[in-house]
Amino acid sequence: MNEPLDIVIVDDNEERLRDFCSILGEYTQFRNIHHAPDYSKALHKMGTLLSCDAVLVFDESDLKKITKFVEKARETDSGSICSFILVVRPEEALVQEIDKYASAGIDGFLFQPVDDSKITSITVVIKKSLQEHKEALEKKLQYKGASELLRRKYEAKKKQT
Repeated sequence: MNEPLDIVIVDDNEERLRDFCSILGEYTQFRNIHHAPDYSKALHKMGTLLSCDAVLVFDESDLKKITKFVEKARETDSGSICSFILVVRPEEALVQEIDKYASAGIDGFLFQPVDDSKITSITVVIKKSLQEHKEALEKKLQYKGASELLRRKYEAKKKQT
């Protein structure tokens, strides 16, 4: 899985968003960089994309908003297996909150300011979580398929009697 990543960046700060997109555009790890100023527009964007490997969220909003966004994004075709990364400033007291964010669906954290080593590290996190989400989805689909097969066999047997 060495292909460049397709990402969506969510940030309501236009200047920071423009700067961050420019910085990420210099890295070959990223193919398509889409951006949205809020969760609603990000969901719309994700609904139109064929592929989304990661969503990078700049947000100081509460955990409930992030959780709701991740849940809705996972319902989109492009968001079903993508990785969700929270972009934070190092001074944010986040260490105690990591478990809460992880349970909200956040797969990793990118601390600012961004440099080569952080980009390399977050790319590894994204690719690993993509693989984990893909495997979980495949298991879920296999289970659904097996359940459907059992249901059909049961109905067929019921018709015979």
